[in-house]
Order: sequence, then C-alpha cells, then structure tokens
Amino acid sequence: MMDIGQARQALNRLLERFKQFQNDSSLMSNEDQARKSLIEPFIEKVLHWDTEDPAQFRVEETKRGKRMDCIVYNHGISQFIVEAKALSVHITDNRAFYDQAIEYGYNKEHPFVILTNFKHWIILSVDKKHEICRFDIENLSDEDLETLLNFEKSTWLSNGRDNLFIKFGKSKGTIPVDERLLEDMRNWRDILRKNILKNEKQNKISSGSEEDMMLLEEDVQKFIDRMMFICFCEDKELSELKLKSLITDKKDRFAMSQGWLLKEIQKIFEDYRKVYDSDLFDKGTSDKLFVDDIEILKILNGLRQPKDRTAYNFKSIEADILGKVYENFLGHLTSKKGKEKEDIGKRKKEGIYYTPKYIVDYIVNNTVREKAKGKSFEEIKKIKIVDPACGSGSFLLRAFDVLVEEAQKSKRNLTYEDKKELMLSCIHGVDLDSRAIEIAKLSLSLRIAEHGEKLPMLRENIKHGNSLIDDANIAKYNAFEWEHRFESIMKNGGFDVVLGNPPYIRLQTLDKQQLNYFSSTYASAKKHYDLYILFVEKAHSLLNGAGLIGLILPSKFFNADYGNGLRKFISENKALHRIVDFKDFQVFSGATTYTCLLFLKNGKNNQFEYSELINEDEFTQTKSFSGPAFKKSLQEQPKEDAIWQFSSGGNKDIFSKLNKRSLTLGDISEDIFQGLLTGRDKIYFVTKTEGDGDSLKVKNNYDKNEYAIEKELLKKLLKGKEIRRWKIDWKNSFTIYPYKKIDGETKLIPLNELKTKYPKTYNYLMQYKKELMSSETSEAVDETNWYRFRRARSIDQFENKKILTQVLASKNSFTLDDKGEFYFVGGGNAGGFGLTLKEKYKDNYYEVLAILNSKLLEFYLKKISTPFRGGYYSYGKRFIEKLPIVIPKGNTKDRLKEYSMKSLERSKKVLEFGDKQTSDRTRIEEEIKRTDKEIDELVYKLYGITEEEKKIIEESLK
Repeated sequence: MMDIGQARQALNRLLERFKQFQNDSSLMSNEDQARKSLIEPFIEKVLHWDTEDPAQFRVEETKRGKRMDCIVYNHGISQFIVEAKALSVHITDNRAFYDQAIEYGYNKEHPFVILTNFKHWIILSVDKKHEICRFDIENLSDEDLETLLNFEKSTWLSNGRDNLFIKFGKSKGTIPVDERLLEDMRNWRDILRKNILKNEKQNKISSGSEEDMMLLEEDVQKFIDRMMFICFCEDKELSELKLKSLITDKKDRFAMSQGWLLKEIQKIFEDYRKVYDSDLFDKGTSDKLFVDDIEILKILNGLRQPKDRTAYNFKSIEADILGKVYENFLGHLTSKKGKEKEDIGKRKKEGIYYTPKYIVDYIVNNTVREKAKGKSFEEIKKIKIVDPACGSGSFLLRAFDVLVEEAQKSKRNLTYEDKKELMLSCIHGVDLDSRAIEIAKLSLSLRIAEHGEKLPMLRENIKHGNSLIDDANIAKYNAFEWEHRFESIMKNGGFDVVLGNPPYIRLQTLDKQQLNYFSSTYASAKKHYDLYILFVEKAHSLLNGAGLIGLILPSKFFNADYGNGLRKFISENKALHRIVDFKDFQVFSGATTYTCLLFLKNGKNNQFEYSELINEDEFTQTKSFSGPAFKKSLQEQPKEDAIWQFSSGGNKDIFSKLNKRSLTLGDISEDIFQGLLTGRDKIYFVTKTEGDGDSLKVKNNYDKNEYAIEKELLKKLLKGKEIRRWKIDWKNSFTIYPYKKIDGETKLIPLNELKTKYPKTYNYLMQYKKELMSSETSEAVDETNWYRFRRARSIDQFENKKILTQVLASKNSFTLDDKGEFYFVGGGNAGGFGLTLKEKYKDNYYEVLAILNSKLLEFYLKKISTPFRGGYYSYGKRFIEKLPIVIPKGNTKDRLKEYSMKSLERSKKVLEFGDKQTSDRTRIEEEIKRTDKEIDELVYKLYGITEEEKKIIEESLK
C-alpha cells in the first residue's frame, strides 16, 4: 500500500490546481477538463494506475447521455469504474446519478463504483444499490484517505476489495448479471415454447413430433438471439431505440388487433436483415411462428425495463455473453411436451464446457500479449491468431481486445478502420457448429461496432468445418483443408498463436471411419484417447517457426495410458513452454473435469515453467495466477512417452532416488487385477437377509425383493469403501458368480447344469433374462450365455491370498485378504484392485503390505497418480505397479512382518466396536498410529532416506 504521507503530498498538489479551477466558471462546468486535469491525475498520482496505458485505463463516452466513464483495468481486465462529472455538478444524494452509475457497475459485474466531481468522491455499492461512504477532498481525514487508498493499484490487486467488504459489509444473494441473464433466457424460452405450443394448429407443429420439437428449440433460441443482438445495437447507439418505444406503443394499443406487436418486431428483424451480414436474420421457419403479443411484451419488459431491479445495459455487458447464452442453450433440450431441462449427457457428448473469463484472460495474456508486446501497429497487424475449436468466440474476443490494447500503446487513438483492419488481419477461427460460428461473428462485429459504420464481413476469418479432418470422404462437406482455407497464412509458415478450449470427447461417440482416419493421420492417436489429444497435435502443426499454443484441457494425459502418444509427440519436439496444473480444483461449474493449461512453443525448449495449485481457497477468492495460490518451478523437458511427474528441489531429488530402485510392485507381482465387472451389478450383487444352510435369502438393488440362492454360487463381496487401511469392513454383501473351474480355467456354468444343479439361481436369473441379454459383454450374447458377466475374472485370482486396495483413496489404504475369502467390485472409481505376489516373494506379503502403507510410498504415489476432488488419488494398476519396492532382509524383514500382523489384528478389533467410542478403542487406535510410525521409520532406513528428506516427505503429505 502507498505510504499515506506520499499520498497526502500528491493530493495536496492536485488541491492547489483545484483552487485555480474554482476561480474560473468555464473550467468548473467543463466535464472533460475536470477529468483530464484533476480526476485522471488523481487516479495516476494517488491511486497509481497508468492512465496512459490502455491495458490499465480507458475512457468511455456515451453519445446520447454525454456521460464520461473512466474504467480501470489490470492486464485489460476491468477492475472498477470512476464516473466523472464536471466540478460544478451537484452529485451528493443525486438518485439519478446513483442509479445510472450502479446500473453501469452491475452490468460490468463490479461490486463498487466511484462517482466524483473531484471535490466529492462517493463510493457506491452495486449490491446494496446505495452510497456506502462519501469524502470531501478538501477535508479528507487520514482514515478517509486510507479508505480511498483501497483503490490504489498494489492494494486493490492484493486485498483492497476484501478490505472494503470487511469495512462496509457484503450483501448476500445478489445474482451476477450473466447468471441473471441466463436465468431470464430460460424463462423467456419457456414463455415462447408454451405459447407456440398453445397455438399448435396455427403454427403447424406437432408436440408429439421429435423433429418438430428440435426445430422449435432452434427457432425459439433464434428469436431470443435476435432480440439480444438488437439490444446490443441499441445500447451501443448503433441504431434507434425501437424496442423500448414498442413497449409504450403496445400499452396504448391494447384495443388494437391481436398480432400488432409481433408484426412490429418482424419489421425490425427485416430492417436488421438488410443491414447486418449474418445468418441470424436470414428468413426461416422462425419468421412464420405466431406468438401472442402479451407473451412478447413480457420478454420486451424483461430486456428493456424490468420491474424492481436494475435494467440491462448491453453496452456494458461483455459481448461474449451471446456465446455464453448459446452454449448454455446447447446444454438443454426440449421434451415432447415442450418442457426444457438440462441435458448433462448432451453436454458431455458434445464436449461443451464454457471457459471461465479468468482462464481466457490468462491464456490470451500468455500467448497473444506475449507476441504483441512492444510492437508497432504495423507489426501487430501481421500477427495471425486462430482458435481451431472457437465455438462462440470467447478466446477470439479477448485476443482482439489485447491486440487493440497493445496497438494503442504505439498508436494512441485507433480509428474504426484501424480496429477493423486488426480484426480482419489477425483473428481467425474454425468450428464444427455453424450456429456457434454465427454467434462468434456477431460478437466480434459488435466489439468494434460504431455508429454509422457497417459491421465487418468475417466470413473469410471465422469458418465452418471439422478442424481435424481434411478428407471429404470422411467428413463430407465439413472437411476442412487448412492449406486451402487459410492458404496465404499456411504458405507463410502458419499461425503465430493457436489457442482455445478443444472439445473433450471420448472415442465411443465417434464412428469407425473417423477412428481409422485419426489412427492413420495423428501420431498421438493411441489407445482409448480423447479428442482433445488430437487437437494439441493439430494445433502444433498449424504453428509457424516461433509460434505459441495456449489451451485448457484435461490433465489426465499426464499419466494416462492414452496420453502416451501425445506425451511422446510433445517430448520429441521439446515443445513444452508452460503448464498450469489445477490438480483437483474444478474450473468448470457443473462438470467434474481435472484440467490444466498447456502452453507449447515451437522450437527446442530445454526447460519449461510448471505452476502447481497449492491453495484452492486463495485461488477461489482472487483468481490470481501470480500470488501464493501457486507454486512455480523450472523443469527439464520430459523424456519420450514417460509419465509426466513434476517435482522440484528436494521433492525432485527424493523422487529420482526412489526411481533408481531396481524393483517395482509390478516386478514382484504375479498379477495386479481389477474387481468384478458384471454389466448388471444391481442383479448380481445382493445382500444377505437370512439363512445358513445350502442356500441363503438375499435382496438385490434392482427390485429390492427377497430371493433364495444356492450358497455355493454366492461369494463374499467387498465394495471399494469396505477395503480400508489394515482392515476389511465387510457389510454382508455377496455376488452371484455363475462360474466354475474346469481344467484350471474359470468357465461359465452351462445353462443345463445351472438349471438342474442350481435351480434357485437359475430361476432368479431367468426373471432378469431380458435385462441381462441387453447388458454389455466382451463377447456376443446369445441363448446359451446371456447370464455371463461383462468381463469374467479367474476364481483363482479371488480365492488366493492377496493384497487389496481401493481404486480411490486419500492415502495409502492397503490391506490383506489372508485366506482368499473375498471377491470385490471393479469398474469406475468405486471398486478396488487386488494383487498376488510371484512365487519368489510368497513369504513377503506382510512386509510388502507394511511398505505399501508407509508414508514414503504414499509420497511417491501422489507424485505419479491422478488427483480427484476432495483430496483423493487413483490407486489404479497403472500407478501402483510403478511403486518402488525394496525386499527387506534379516531384522528389518522380521520387524516389518511383526508390525504388519499387529496392525491387521488391532484393526479387526477396532471394527468390532462398531460406532462405539470407548477408552479401549482409543487405546488400540493409538497403538496402530504408533506402529505406523515405527513402520515409516523402518521404511525410511530401508530406502536410504535422510532426515532432511524425511522432513520434505512428511511436509508434502500434510
């Protein structure tokens, strides 16, 4: 924070200038002069924002309202607004001024707005909709000055906003403008749908037709998109204010014929059709729909003059709200009854994840700004930028803003033609969704729109097609030949920047022809890859020799098998420039996706910057990538297709030491295997209710009815959460297992034998034959094998001594099934894995178990595994098989075995207490903790870990 004495000195110099103004009535009434001579210098000299830098400060002037707004930015991201008035204007307790400033602040999504005529500085709370404090600049106490200095640059960027919330309180329940608009959009869609279906015959549609409902969905959205676009144009003063006048006219004409308002709206659509180059206003089925005027009036009121809340000012709302609205629309569907609901499946299938603004800003600042910084306007014009999966254009909008900001540093005032030239020369995008392309073009056009100027034609910049496929035999008319469609750019070496958020789509959604094409075209198309993998390789192929890539995508390719191809591709090209790893922090609301920011740079890079999120609370509050939320380090380029493990300092040294151990868990294991995959768990998995003879009475989770099943085909079953550290917490569950050993192999019991020898099980399964016939299996299902599991497991795997682990756990939680009593669930993240040791190590189960439950191996696993929400990690085969193992000998072997057996026995006793908390239970749990420490110490010595290294390990696990 600025020293209050220095701030007072800077303020006193401005007060001297203010006294000169007070003696000149022409200066007192000149708003522009007051801003330039007093208000802007205050922002620069006292609050320390650079008013000459468009990335920190801009002035917006309205033509109709004749209002001056000073907007303060950080790296082009708006922070707060200072509304400037002439010195002679009375601003205190002026409700009209207050409402005007608060409306602007709300639509810009800022909690505070400053209203000032220099003599008075009034801080308005947007949430509370009123003044929270005012200051007379000539009678400013130190306490008042300290409050104002919360807007000083260094203070504001650290804790200024929070300080103001603490001092004046924060309102709860205020809905951000984008969320409120999206909610209104849903309501408006609902209003239109219901009314169109009410007039079903007149609109010639059938509510029972799926095709009609899909068309209705698109037409309703197009109507609202048009209304939104018109609001943008009116508020940006590009066209007359026709919509608001219609509200007044309609109220005066209610006695007139039904349909008057609809016809007037259609006339406005026709006017826009003549002016704007966009498919949005092209004539289609939406222009033939009949909607009652009273329903259209509801939407008009919501858009232009809502009751009891701040009105929308679309000039202030970010233009990419059109994109957010459209992508929100994609995540919903309309049922045959015309009711809208969120369709999570559709969202996942289409890989729809709208990128948060702070992510877009960071990627653009670290690619586009990096390229444009310090360059002249003419040099900036040569920068070529593309988003190969641009959607509705959020990355391209921000990229254009940054180009303008940097260009203004060398050429202070950019004209409309300058901005148009920048956009047409620099900004490019491709997407498979033609509607999204239209939204992107509209949003970009609105970004530079000015009164009296035609919007730029962007058809040669933003194009429709499949970025990954250039073969028309595969993608038909969607095939996109980059060398042809962006011929001049590709001939000159390619793009300077490729950026975006590629779709996250698994292979199951793609057809065989596409899969074959990808396999033969992309080096990274290995195993069960995700489509975003291919986008990274494609992005790299589009770069010129010094190009940059910035993408947000899932981080699972760091260590997943399907990431082998991409890891190898990146390492061979030494392309890694920067990684921001969010770990288990959820960037996308409403979707569990583990993401990172991946920056690649053409050319051979020896090192790259790795930023790891270490403080979620701090990042959630600040969204700052430069503060204490992240730990940064320089890393060497990864080697070939090895799992990416990022460590630094002491962590890196310990990890390297452990990697030098010659044995791994995979080396000493006979088998590491997944649990049961039935295809119909609710039928095969049952819970015992009673019985102890040849058959048991059980209940399933399918219909909750009780059935009798032969005991011989019932196997004790563990779910993942019942496999715990040092113990097995079995909950009386069983699996029906219709298999037997024949000549040492596990085979399905023939149907006739099942019917005669196990009639109760046969009758039970027959009830569910239809369901079982439809379940997925690794082989074709027919009349002889319809009761088979999706994937059968060997009886020997389960019925031998084995070590068990959950698939997901917050810490190493291995235990021992000494007698081979238990089968266990597989699949997903709710099951488990088992492992049996090779003959050579059959006598080492207890020692290996102790080592697996040590802090040392927990430290190692968390460095190589995939993190999940809530502090959980994957303990899947591909991770645990890499755990370094040292086989102990002599006294160390004996002691580890002893400690392991004691912990298993004591943990059994703890289970016997159930939920009871007793002194005996506490004593035993403390004994287990002490034994764990003894095991840790032995393992540290066994692996040659020093005291200093031990401290690093234990600190990292806190």
